[in-house]
Amino acid sequence: MIMQRLYAGVLALGLMIAPIGCGVDDSSTEAKLEKAMMAMDSGNFAGAEAIMLALCPDLNVCPADYLALLADAQMGISGVEIGSLLANLDAAIAGSTGTFDSALQLFGLDGVATSDVTTLANSIATLQTITSPTDADNLQLAIASAAHLVAAVTDVASTDGGQTFTNAAAVLSDTALLTAINADLTQIATSLAAVNSAYTTDLTNLTTDIEGGGGDGVISGAELQSFLGLL
Repeated sequence: MIMQRLYAGVLALGLMIAPIGCGVDDSSTEAKLEKAMMAMDSGNFAGAEAIMLALCPDLNVCPADYLALLADAQMGISGVEIGSLLANLDAAIAGSTGTFDSALQLFGLDGVATSDVTTLANSIATLQTITSPTDADNLQLAIASAAHLVAAVTDVASTDGGQTFTNAAAVLSDTALLTAINADLTQIATSLAAVNSAYTTDLTNLTTDIEGGGGDGVISGAELQSFLGLL
């Protein structure tokens, strides 16, 4: 993943300044960070999350790079990898697939589970604790919010993880869902306003996708229902 390469650089620097001689203590912070990175590389995102949570029992005082790695692990648990999403959006530009559909493809053949919605919400909350986010942090937060929006909608409107949307009517009465997706769209816009990214337009298009090409920027139940009927 793109973010992992950034973390690898930070980790490498930390290991360079670690004490030399008997090697790095397995209980040291540097060793634990290395184990977390190895877990990420092997696809053991839950293991990486556990290590980072142990290093960061209080997220409010955790270093920003630790928080970004923790959030990346939480996104990975849901099947969302930043590099994969950006590649999907590139493909969407060349074809007729919408941004929503491109993000939905990230969840694979098993589709979206309720647990995915929860872990993505955790990832967003983790990133929101970074007090001075970098461009990379802002892009990661925008992507996590986009993935959470797609997962939350799919969890409510589909009984098979996103293969079909037979419960479109359910979104009309689910006020919590509408609150969540509008919060996600607001977060996407806020995060992308702070970063110069080629993917700004693609992620912002989530609003246009659901509103059908026009509107006030706030998704209503009727707009979401109509959108789901067209997927």
